[in-house]
Amino acid sequence: MILGAAQRLRDTGNILPARVERVGRPRDIRNLRNEDRVVDAVENVPHTIVRKLERQLQISRTSINRITKARELHPFHATKAQKLGPGDFEQRIAFCNRILEMVANDPDFLQRVLWTDESLFTREGCFNQHNSHEYAVENPHFTRNRNFRNKWKINMWGGIIGNVVLLHLLPDAMNGANYLRFLQEVLPEALAQLPPDERPQWFQHDGAPTHTAAQVTEYLNATYPNSWIGRNGPFPWPPRSPDLTPLDFFLLGYIKGVVYETEPEDQFETMARIQVAYLNITPVMMEKVRTDLIRRCRLCIQVGGGTFEQLL
Repeated sequence: MILGAAQRLRDTGNILPARVERVGRPRDIRNLRNEDRVVDAVENVPHTIVRKLERQLQISRTSINRITKARELHPFHATKAQKLGPGDFEQRIAFCNRILEMVANDPDFLQRVLWTDESLFTREGCFNQHNSHEYAVENPHFTRNRNFRNKWKINMWGGIIGNVVLLHLLPDAMNGANYLRFLQEVLPEALAQLPPDERPQWFQHDGAPTHTAAQVTEYLNATYPNSWIGRNGPFPWPPRSPDLTPLDFFLLGYIKGVVYETEPEDQFETMARIQVAYLNITPVMMEKVRTDLIRRCRLCIQVGGGTFEQLL
């Protein structure tokens, strides 16, 4: 063995044996025809699924997967995106251009904005059937409970100002009056706990019906004159744009990921997990969120105001 390795080293410069190409069963005309049928079907209907192809072409899923892999056809997953209306594109471009202009004039502008939103935490939670697995030698036939008789929900308000995250429990049923009471009585107390130089100079919320009540608009005009972002505000918020607010693309999703990593027993455990997620948020994460918002604005303009999260 040693002499053979030495000889190969002299002859080829490599002590390992020459790689022998594996010779398998040659592809016959039938196999080539099946490959072409699979490729044609996938190219004609790119959104098709393997099970449908199996029934349609009478070719096993294993063969279909082998053929598509050999032809470098990969099954990419779709990204869920908010459906936009005809007039939304221009408003999204205008919003992003103004954000970038404000940042260019004041690099700390995003830290001066109180970004806000609300979200429900329910007993059903966030369940992804595709990612629900149980590894076992044999099929355990496990189930996941749903449609609970004992249901509950937690309505949570969240805010981001600079590197600070604010959370507050809201009434289950929100309306303009409840929301105005929160803005007038609860939020000022929370902001008073911050150092004066860290308090918001701008306020942001989306176009939810509770946010557009006349008394809410009047209060914001008086409290943040010419410096609040929202529907009917001096800085208009583009409708159907959760991909442009840090609460949607980061904070609330991050908290729900922690809360629903495993199924919480009740609302008290849910609240405890919300607190754990809140305590684990760091200034580094907040800085990344602001950088991500600028990147999202630029990408939104690049695609003409359309959806862009599939490109991130």
